[in-house]
Amino acid sequence: MDPFVLTIIIIFATGITMSVLRTTVKDTCLKDFRKDCSIVLMKNGKPVFGKVELKSSGLILHYHEPYRSRDHYESSFIIYKNEFAAIKNVIRIISDLDETEIKRRNIRSLLIKRSFFSGIRRSLRNVFALLRDSLVDTFRLFVGRTSPKSSVLSSGGTYINRVGESFVDYVGNAYDPILEKFIGREIVVEISENGHWKEFTGILRNYSKDFLEVLSIKMPVTLELPADKSVLKKFKIDVSVIKDDKGILCNKRKNSLKIDIDGLSEIVEPNKSVEVEKFPDVKSVLLTINEEMDAIFPRSDAIVRHNIPEI
Repeated sequence: MDPFVLTIIIIFATGITMSVLRTTVKDTCLKDFRKDCSIVLMKNGKPVFGKVELKSSGLILHYHEPYRSRDHYESSFIIYKNEFAAIKNVIRIISDLDETEIKRRNIRSLLIKRSFFSGIRRSLRNVFALLRDSLVDTFRLFVGRTSPKSSVLSSGGTYINRVGESFVDYVGNAYDPILEKFIGREIVVEISENGHWKEFTGILRNYSKDFLEVLSIKMPVTLELPADKSVLKKFKIDVSVIKDDKGILCNKRKNSLKIDIDGLSEIVEPNKSVEVEKFPDVKSVLLTINEEMDAIFPRSDAIVRHNIPEI
């Protein structure tokens, strides 16, 4: 076959392959939160909550019901892949999940002892990552041998190299032999918080190039929410406004939480209430929830520091 034609075929085929990979490959940690009620906390302090729909180019959080924002309604919030660096964490509070979500979590996240086939798939992915440079060199050599005299190949060498590297990156995984050793085991993870490192315990579920996924971690999470009855109800805070615009906020959660609102800071036990003067004038409420949750952290802000011995 003519080297020129062969080169065109190779470039065309690899281009199609890369297009397919770009539209199908998703982050392995974020995959575990699909269809579940989750909260994405951005580094600027903005919380976004809803059911997760994951795409290769980002994620969509679908609100439970349309939310009015100024002069329009919104039903979802989109975070694109190039904005993932702005994510502080993604959390899934266990007590907020319904029965279907609990069952899905148990199947998807708690069955850490992988089946034979999933173990083989993970091993192959790790091999791709471990041998990344060798595979890229092999790809270059293959293309070079098939059409050594093609001027198209020589002028498009940069493109060929980029395709080879991208292909291996998509198929492979950010293999880490230390993290592989502790998957499914209880660990201590250090989280960067305002320039300080804090330790929390949990079960290492998975990791990817960008994220760590930790199950059953208990840590305080502070959310700044609009003082809106429908929004607070999503977090099991019932609001009633009585005489003289006095607001009564009742904690319907199974655990205590901290409420900061209009200069008032109080720990509210389950089924207890706190009164707020002139509630209609309040713009936002700070809720600090400290419960068992699953969390995904950017690897730039989280490090697995210790493992916990099995008793």
